[in-house]
Amino acid sequence: MINAHTAQESGTMVDMDDQTPTPQHLRTAARACTIMAYAAGLAGIAAGTMLMRDGVLALAIITWVITFAVGACLMGVALLLRAFYGLAATVAWLRNDLRAREAAGMSTSDGDKPTGTVHPVTR
Repeated sequence: MINAHTAQESGTMVDMDDQTPTPQHLRTAARACTIMAYAAGLAGIAAGTMLMRDGVLALAIITWVITFAVGACLMGVALLLRAFYGLAATVAWLRNDLRAREAAGMSTSDGDKPTGTVHPVTR
């Protein structure tokens, strides 16, 4: 049985909040993907150049194409992680705002008028 806060896995109860990445985790993962993409590009250039110098042009081109594809995929993943980071940061801010309103005794019903303030997502 799964609810909002717990999940039962192999007979043990797991807190779902421990499995949800925080905005900081998402930002760190995006940076790691970017670094790996650059590393894959450099490794592909080095390996392809060495193969080309040895006279195996076809394999050098294949190496360059594969490492370009890997780097492009990693950069795409990094882009998605940055987008999720922005969403997670906004949701975290909204949760904190809601908790502050509840703690102050303010109504959180649909009848509240928006204040017009928007929280900027900072890096």
